[in-house]
Amino acid sequence: MLQEMVGSPGIYLVAFPRTELIEEKASWLRSQCAERPEVIIETFHSDQHVRGRVLARVETALRTYGQAQHAFILTTHETLLTLNPSGLSGWSLGIDENPEMSVLSGAFPASAIWSALAHQYRLDPIGDDRNWQVLPREGVERLKPSEIIKDAADKLTPFHKRVLSGHGVFVNIGDWEDAKLRRVKWWSAWTPAELIRECRSVVITGASFFSSLAYHATRWAHDGAINFEAVDVGQRTKRTGRPRVTIYYYTLHEGTTAWWRTDEGSRCLVQVSRWLENIGFNGYWSCNDEIRPYFRHRFPGVMCSPKLAGTNGLIEHVSCAYIYSNKAQDADNAILEVLDLDRKSIKRTRETEDLIQFVMRGAIRRPDFDGAYDVHLYSLDQAEVLKKYLIENGVTDDVAVTPVSEAGIMDVRRPETERSRKRAESQSLTPKERRERTKAYDKARSQARRDKKKEEDAKNGLPPPKLGRRSKSSIPDNASQPKQRTKPREGRIIMNSAITPLSASAPSSPLPETALVSKPSSAFVPEAPQRT
Repeated sequence: MLQEMVGSPGIYLVAFPRTELIEEKASWLRSQCAERPEVIIETFHSDQHVRGRVLARVETALRTYGQAQHAFILTTHETLLTLNPSGLSGWSLGIDENPEMSVLSGAFPASAIWSALAHQYRLDPIGDDRNWQVLPREGVERLKPSEIIKDAADKLTPFHKRVLSGHGVFVNIGDWEDAKLRRVKWWSAWTPAELIRECRSVVITGASFFSSLAYHATRWAHDGAINFEAVDVGQRTKRTGRPRVTIYYYTLHEGTTAWWRTDEGSRCLVQVSRWLENIGFNGYWSCNDEIRPYFRHRFPGVMCSPKLAGTNGLIEHVSCAYIYSNKAQDADNAILEVLDLDRKSIKRTRETEDLIQFVMRGAIRRPDFDGAYDVHLYSLDQAEVLKKYLIENGVTDDVAVTPVSEAGIMDVRRPETERSRKRAESQSLTPKERRERTKAYDKARSQARRDKKKEEDAKNGLPPPKLGRRSKSSIPDNASQPKQRTKPREGRIIMNSAITPLSASAPSSPLPETALVSKPSSAFVPEAPQRT
């Protein structure tokens, strides 16, 4: 993507997943444009010791260089998601890797704070009787970012930030008082719809975009109004080498952070780290942050972040180790129900994608690499997924999956807990069946609480509540609003889709990346109030 931009003068805003990747790509751009001083290259991220908020600095740069002949502004996905699209008119946008923060979800108890939330935000129906949009109340002073960060209820921080960002946030209750009876599930999805209307072009490069939550959310929210077309830029770099890959695994059971907190799970980590120490492992490695102490200082390898998509800084290494888990959490239930996905889809989007990106940062990334390449993974299922990827994507067909029985944990079995049993049962249900089960459970729980209250009132000699219509004061302010679309949409975008030939972001990149290019025409037909 960047190589194509270097050869085509224009003004480009390029967003990356990590700050260190911004500086790496900026250095590459400067080397390519060393003899062209007129090319402007600016970077903006939070690790710079510069006064002013990153968002404000980027907005200033967009105005300053809006008439330049050839300019690059490099920033993060997070900044892109908070930009006002109106400031991007005339700019060409490039998004490197899938924007993970585009889709967020969570759950929190609010039985003690529901009234504070009701004071700050109103709930508007979207017409499906399952989701209500959270919007700041007019006339109420908005929370400041500093107040949100200092709030003791840290689980609410992403929720507050997302509501105040202007992106649609939706919850599973129609009245904040309902939070006294059940947990509040919330979700939010950013889509590139507004960017497509404003930008000259939008290109997303990522190895697995069509399985990402960003893609699923865009398809759900806009119902075919946005067309994606794929360009396999990996085909432009023909692979001449045939690496000999050996994938080592240590267990037959899957790893999770919850399992690794147990005595037996932590023992498994100790055995893996001891084995890597015994063989003198000297490649690059990573793991979940909370289990890093098990591996740090045990062997001379290079410790890295578990998320390495896009970097070329490790391309000389011929071995790597990745002890990592990033599966679906309870906080994902809200978005799973909305997008009709299952927990396996989340695992593919997160854990498997992170694994593939990590492994492909070493020498195997070079198209001409023809040597041995060793990979150490925790479990058999991860090894099999990686083998399938390497073969199906033409990286190599010489892949051996090898158990490390000497580590002594191959026969360890994770005990089934009540929670894991229920989760397994849930995974066997379709999204519709899960929604129906949740609805029935909520109904039964509410009825049980009403029955309990009646019993307590009877014991205290209180009369039973009168049946009939609710008083006017008990009816929510938004109850009289007309029913709206089940799917909130910004309008149908009439587009002329086109594919622009792209090359990889670095000359040696062999990954079969997907480039998505959408060029809207000037026609925009509004069909519904903005809800996304």
